[in-house]
Amino acid sequence: MVNLSYLAEHRIGPRSFLKSYRTYRRGRAGKGWKGLTRFLLNGNLDVSIGRNAVIENSGFFCFGIKNTCEPSTVAGSLHLRKNSKLILNGRVTVGPGARLEVEEQAVLEINDSYVNSNTKIVCAKHIRISKALIGEDVMIMDSDCHGIMPGDFETSRPIVIGSNVWIGSRAIILKGVTVGSGSVIGCGAVVTRDVPEDCLAVGVPAKVVRESIKWNAREVTVPPILF
Repeated sequence: MVNLSYLAEHRIGPRSFLKSYRTYRRGRAGKGWKGLTRFLLNGNLDVSIGRNAVIENSGFFCFGIKNTCEPSTVAGSLHLRKNSKLILNGRVTVGPGARLEVEEQAVLEINDSYVNSNTKIVCAKHIRISKALIGEDVMIMDSDCHGIMPGDFETSRPIVIGSNVWIGSRAIILKGVTVGSGSVIGCGAVVTRDVPEDCLAVGVPAKVVRESIKWNAREVTVPPILF
């Protein structure tokens, strides 16, 4: 059953219903429409779904809806190029103004994560995010977009972000990087190489400054739209 008071407070109206439904159906995200129990997009979201692009949604996905009683006017964008795939597992919340872009034949997988406002994720090959808390204005890109000549130059390599990872505001995660589970990336850090598990990495380029850390991970949840 829909929590009507929540929808009214957040001004979630017919446009959001229609946007969510059309995107869900075009991405073939499951067997039939499961409504707002599974998939909710801000009605102003900029969405494009390429030919044969697929959304595999097995959890609860919310994109562009503020967690306050004020509506979002800067919704964000979701672009899936042809033959691409967006895999969503568990509870995934993406804040207003964020941008998710999955290039042709690429795979973006997000599991049990909170992606804050104005974050940009560009996936040209494969990005996997497992239960991460991602701050505002973060950039995650698995491609340089352009090659450098002469010589061999691999423009894109997969990114893996482990479980229980905290990425601070305005950090940049670049191609080929693995961030180990339990680690923290400091605000404004530029991560160009792997970060081991349970480490704090800061700086440009990012370096490990502390090992065997523990941090109080907040539970990553979607707002209680339904009950």
